[in-house]
Amino acid sequence: MAAPAAHDHSHAAQGTRLAAALGLVFATAILELVGGLLTHSLALLADFGHVASDVAALALALFAVRVSARPHNMQWTFGFHRAEVIAAAINGLTLLAIAV
Repeated sequence: MAAPAAHDHSHAAQGTRLAAALGLVFATAILELVGGLLTHSLALLADFGHVASDVAALALALFAVRVSARPHNMQWTFGFHRAEVIAAAINGLTLLAIAV
């Protein structure tokens, strides 16, 4: 029987992966913007808008993961774990607004 694959659900690992994904998607967005402007391609510019929304969602997720990793204190006894839920709600409402 094969051994289970090793993986990590820690906030540090999530933040690192999200930061890497954000960097790649941001670079893609910049390339699409420059390419669309240089070639006057409406398709590339439209896809830039789509990828820019992905950049915003990834940046929000990265911010939420970093905030939720903070330890609890006397004022915030539950800690900052609600940041992930609030970020997910903001992302969902933004998607609904874009769809409307």
